[in-house]
Amino acid sequence: PAVGLEEGPARNGSTAGTIYASAGIAGFAASAALRGGQILLGPASVLNMGITLAAVPEMVRLRSRSLHGLVRAAAVLSCAIAIPTLLWGSLIASLPASVGRALLGSSWDAGSQVVLPLAIGLAAAGVQTGPIAGLRALEDARRSLRARTFTGVLTLVGGVAGAYGGGAVGAASGLAGGLCIGTVVWWRLFLTAMQEKEDAESRAGGSQPLVPSVDEGVAS
Repeated sequence: PAVGLEEGPARNGSTAGTIYASAGIAGFAASAALRGGQILLGPASVLNMGITLAAVPEMVRLRSRSLHGLVRAAAVLSCAIAIPTLLWGSLIASLPASVGRALLGSSWDAGSQVVLPLAIGLAAAGVQTGPIAGLRALEDARRSLRARTFTGVLTLVGGVAGAYGGGAVGAASGLAGGLCIGTVVWWRLFLTAMQEKEDAESRAGGSQPLVPSVDEGVAS
């Protein structure tokens, strides 16, 4: 199984909803700015998709052998997507206007003002990929659905509220804020699922718990 069958459309649906809402709230110029920002972040989006498609089957195979290393693999996957995304977004945002127009044409004027908050949102979505893949490997559809629904609603509400308050920049910032909060939810549910799975395997005579309990963390 691969991430993107449900999670990808949920993310894209929230983003598309924000763009359409921005057009109705702040005008078509705001919508065009958001679309322009997405175009500027196109290479980072392709990287996100490519790493995810390659890594998720490996996460599932890792889980089939042992729980050991699943949290670390999820963290590495998240960082492998988020860090290049932030670097690309920062590079694009720092380009002089003349260079941006020469390289990117009309997309620059529309998207340069929102590229940084959109990059933060895309990086946050990348950080979510680790726990999404982890929950898929654990076959925990219930928690995955909860996190996906919460993040999708929060992202859409944040983007629409931002469009009311600040046009395209506000919409992009609200979108990023919703995704950042959703990242915390994904990781919390994934680590909880890991703890439960480790406890179950420990009771059955399996490996030692990978994720320390709260009491152990306090004692250490």
